[in-house]
Amino acid sequence: KQFWNDQRWIRVTDDEGAAQFVGMNVPMTDPFGRVVGVQNPVAQMDVDIIIDDAPDTVSLQGETFEQFMQILPVLAQMPPQFATMAVEMAPNLRNKQKTLDALQGGDDPQAQAMQQMMQQQAAQLEMAGKQSDIENTQADTAKKRADAMKSITQAASEAAEASTPRLQ
Repeated sequence: KQFWNDQRWIRVTDDEGAAQFVGMNVPMTDPFGRVVGVQNPVAQMDVDIIIDDAPDTVSLQGETFEQFMQILPVLAQMPPQFATMAVEMAPNLRNKQKTLDALQGGDDPQAQAMQQMMQQQAAQLEMAGKQSDIENTQADTAKKRADAMKSITQAASEAAEASTPRLQ
């Protein structure tokens, strides 16, 4: 840290969607061009910096592709949610979003149509279930009304029977 006095740009490799390069010891200037401070001064930061040789891009992409091709048969046999999770967790996989889109049907019109049809069927099943619940509630209400009417008529019948004299 103490020997890094000049401006340097470091590539951060922790997250695919985050900023890829961070400036260290970047001079900050005022509108007149005078240096007024330093952005991200390494000497004042509490960080661990691991310096590693950058692998050759062509061979890195080749290795990544080769690894992906090895796990592809396993991914194809997994349920979609597990395959998606496996791709999201892959540390060195480039273009994760394209791969995730492909796993979820992405731009394939047939897959999109199939997914839309499945969503419609699920909505129809849900509606049928709700309709069934409504019909059950209506049937329970009708039964309760019938039971109440039966009780009323039975009570009236018993009252009428009690008020009429019996012949012996």
